[in-house]
Amino acid sequence: VFLEREKMMPVFSIVIPVYNAEKYLFETLEAVINQNFSDFEVLLVDDGSTDSSAEICRSFEKRDARFTLYQKPNGGVSSARNSGIDHAKGEYIIFIDSDDTIVTSLLADAFQNLSATKADILLFGMQFDIERQGKIVRTYQKKHKSCLFDSTELGNYYRSLYENNYITSMCNRVTRLALIKEHSLRFDEKITNYEDMIFSLACLRCAQKVSVCDKSYYHYKLREELGMSRKYKDHLTETLQPTVDLLLKNIRSLPLDKETERWACCDVQRILWIGVANICRKKCSVFSKRDEIRNLCTEPWVEDLLPLRATGNKYNDVCTSLCKKKLWLAETLWNIFAN
Repeated sequence: VFLEREKMMPVFSIVIPVYNAEKYLFETLEAVINQNFSDFEVLLVDDGSTDSSAEICRSFEKRDARFTLYQKPNGGVSSARNSGIDHAKGEYIIFIDSDDTIVTSLLADAFQNLSATKADILLFGMQFDIERQGKIVRTYQKKHKSCLFDSTELGNYYRSLYENNYITSMCNRVTRLALIKEHSLRFDEKITNYEDMIFSLACLRCAQKVSVCDKSYYHYKLREELGMSRKYKDHLTETLQPTVDLLLKNIRSLPLDKETERWACCDVQRILWIGVANICRKKCSVFSKRDEIRNLCTEPWVEDLLPLRATGNKYNDVCTSLCKKKLWLAETLWNIFAN
């Protein structure tokens, strides 16, 4: 057991927001403590948990001096991550969700890569583990070929990185902490969808050099029994416009060629379809859902901000086609079927 920090500034700061995660938290923290690289700190940010999560965190804090528990009133994952950024002391920062895991060699391999490349950001692959009743029933990976590029070359890689989930998440990457602090980057605490991607784009905008690894070090757990993404979310509709605003602003600030920027901006329409899908999960009649979807899709900001064109994603493209034809009942039924 690592009892004392070797120096005041560790190589890695690992930020783990925690909220009512008692069922999975131990496995997550064990994956961190079992790393074959020892120079790191772990910032456990308990975001007002009402279960035994804080006690689990305290047990690791007592067990290993690299773990520190910070407790705060509930404010959401972005608030917890911002708190972690404020307390982090490492050269690099990593974000891990409290119900996911990392492979044992992540930190050692990341240190080797970053030492060699001097990159500001290291992106790596993600494995999706689909669990049912505590057992993994299927896995699949999204990976991109390894490469190293300067920020001016981002347009050559943006679409392939995006399509392989290297841009939308903040969990499958390592970021130089100074880049975040020097540019005063923060997670937007008012956004509840795509907050990772908004922050990710801001980091890419500020980075000088980016390294990409084709290995999958992060295990994202998809637990079918939870079904949280399938539940209706109150007040989601009112967050859609600010989310779209921020995504478009950040995309347009990147050094992308016109064709890539046009594609990336067009793809932001998926935020609208998240809102439509959410309406379809509401407990009300099909016709009430149809009316809400019509009202959402005809709001002025949709026409003003979103270029509704085909992107190559089947679900999104069907949504777009039905919306442009104003076939609101068909749009409703399609989303009920597809989600």
